[in-house]
Amino acid sequence: MSEETTIDPIYKKGFEHGYWLQRGDSKDLDGIIQRSNHDQYKSGLKAGKKEAVRERVRQQLQDNSGQSQDVNKEIDID
Repeated sequence: MSEETTIDPIYKKGFEHGYWLQRGDSKDLDGIIQRSNHDQYKSGLKAGKKEAVRERVRQQLQDNSGQSQDVNKEIDID
C-alpha cells in the first residue's frame, strides 16, 4: 500500500529557492528566511537550505575519502 502525499506548491517553491540560493552561496538567504511572512514558504526555504548543506558535506566526505585512499595506495607497506 502506498499512500500518495501531496506537497504544498508554496513549500516546494520555497524548498527549491532555499536549495539553489544555498548552493550558490547566497549571502541573502538567512535574511530572506527571516523576512518571509508565509509559513509554508519559510519552512521550504529552511528545508532546501538544509538539504544543500547536507549534500555539500556528503560530497566533501566522499572527496576526502577518495584522497585518503589514494594516499594509502602510494605508501608501500612491507
